[in-house]
Amino acid sequence: SRAGWGRELDKMLRWGATVPAADREPLIDYLTANFAPRRAAANPETATVVSGREVFEKRCLLCHEADLSYQQRLSRVGWNREVDKMVRWGAVVEEKEREPLIEFLLSRR
Repeated sequence: SRAGWGRELDKMLRWGATVPAADREPLIDYLTANFAPRRAAANPETATVVSGREVFEKRCLLCHEADLSYQQRLSRVGWNREVDKMVRWGAVVEEKEREPLIEFLLSRR
């Protein structure tokens, strides 16, 4: 979403990216128009994916907007690394919640 790209750009600027102020809005417009979130396939969700959505809503949305997570189209390895990183940074994800969470995140590609 436009708001999600705005937050992402703000994060990149905090991390040292250089974008002139006059280019900020056109850049967000471009990103929004060309990289909108994709919907998951119309296949019925498995019980694991449904369980993972519940974990995502309970554990991840405390700190993140859903659209930022959905914009990341990571592989299984990438999501495992991301979940490991979030746990190191203080996210509470129980071991039994990891696989359903990762399955849900993968279903959003």
